[in-house]
Amino acid sequence: MFEKLLRHLKRFSNIQKPVFCKIEGAIPIGFISQLDCESVYDVIDIRTEPIASVTLEDLTILLENMKIELLRLNVGVPSVRGYKYLKNPEKERSIDNLEIRNYSWVDFSEMPSAKTIYIEAKIQQDEINAVLRSWIAGKNREMEFADFELGKFSDTNREIIFTDVETHASQLTEEKIESCIRRAKKLPDSLLVHNIIAMDILRENYLLRATVIDLAALPPRRAKCACGGLE
Repeated sequence: MFEKLLRHLKRFSNIQKPVFCKIEGAIPIGFISQLDCESVYDVIDIRTEPIASVTLEDLTILLENMKIELLRLNVGVPSVRGYKYLKNPEKERSIDNLEIRNYSWVDFSEMPSAKTIYIEAKIQQDEINAVLRSWIAGKNREMEFADFELGKFSDTNREIIFTDVETHASQLTEEKIESCIRRAKKLPDSLLVHNIIAMDILRENYLLRATVIDLAALPPRRAKCACGGLE
């Protein structure tokens, strides 16, 4: 079955058509390393339950060597305790949309290279703070839009998110802000969205600006943070 799937993928790659690849259950040893890195993949979906085990080499191949429109991951790297993915600064972005369920391998100060990033599981306030501070410092350059789940809303949590982050009045119009909110996933009806705060952060050279939108939704009182509107 494994060899048949590889032949199927290579047959499509020979005519340069996008490929859909979904893995259910355990990942066969050597499967990821044998994927054709010259193909253009519409979707690679590895969101198994429980979390799929991959090697750090496998994860690097997926994040750096594949051309993917949408990459969905629910993976861990159990072979290396406390492993955090470190992206290669020499590699250009090859992923448009990255959706992550288990994020134990994510270094929030240096996010994987993707145009849009959505982390499905709830993250900690200090982790989103690390994303903002690193963007201001000039990192996470490829990220144009990010969507994070933050658990329950509170003013204290909001203060933690913006600790040591200089903010400015947003230059986005209400229409643009609403457009960013609509891009966020798992939001209820707009009538249940409240406590919306939009503010801008500036990169150190002041040539780039990002808008951070912090909001809560009822019910329950859960919070989201979306970063977008880069200029």
